[in-house]
Amino acid sequence: MSTIAYSCLLIGLDNAGKTSMLYNLKTSVFYNLLINYFLLKPKIFSQSVEIYPTCGFEPHTIIAPGSNKTILVYDCSGQGRNRDAWSMFFSEIEGLIYMIDSTDIDRLSIVKENIEIILNNSSFFFLKHIFKLFI
Repeated sequence: MSTIAYSCLLIGLDNAGKTSMLYNLKTSVFYNLLINYFLLKPKIFSQSVEIYPTCGFEPHTIIAPGSNKTILVYDCSGQGRNRDAWSMFFSEIEGLIYMIDSTDIDRLSIVKENIEIILNNSSFFFLKHIFKLFI
């Protein structure tokens, strides 16, 4: 097994598509999709994977395309009762992905609250300045 170059936290509300995106990255389907999109070469994928709601968290490793660096991704449950556990990872990670389901309009206010909680966490002091550029 190769050494871990980076660790990353994958969070968002339940049913936002976090695990699906991760499996696509792991199987390079997402990477191939991007290449095919930009090259305008449609491709049909026949691979099907059963995805179940994440309980707690699940660690996964992916290889970053182009760099061959191993990234440890903690795929965390987005269910309400599990969101408080996200903060236990904050001091141990180099990256954070917050997945938002833009079609779930009814819960966008919850997304906003969660992002504000993350930005107010002392482990992410440096992110406040970055996010303020985009908010």
